[in-house]
Amino acid sequence: GALAAGLETGVYVFSQAITIEEALEEADYVLQRIRGFEINGPVCYDWEINSSSDRANRISKEMATACAVAFCRRVQAAGYTPLVYQARDVTYFKYDQGAIAPYLTWYPQYPATSTASPYPNVYYQMDIWQFSDRCSVTGIGSTVDANLWFRPRS
Repeated sequence: GALAAGLETGVYVFSQAITIEEALEEADYVLQRIRGFEINGPVCYDWEINSSSDRANRISKEMATACAVAFCRRVQAAGYTPLVYQARDVTYFKYDQGAIAPYLTWYPQYPATSTASPYPNVYYQMDIWQFSDRCSVTGIGSTVDANLWFRPRS
């Protein structure tokens, strides 16, 4: 129904890749799964660190960046728009922002309290800002994430 409503559709993979080969396997998996569907929005690489015990937390900044870039290149070669989701710790400690710069970026930051700044405070430019995970949409029975896309599509 999203396309019928005039919305762009995209997908993301929650990655835990720790090698370039794993990142490419994930890209190939996503590309296989979306074959035959009309995807007119980005295909996103969402690599996160949830705890210090995650296996992905132990890789170097260079390898984390190389995995993201490899995924994006594979997605782009398949004719889709790559997007990199990067929370604060990943942005500052795991990705070389110069290497990520050619790709769209998606940054999540929610105000922690009602008195917190309602605006993101990450140093780097972002293309999409995820500002909430508690929004509602008529017809969807649970809360959803809400995002703003700052760069107009051409």
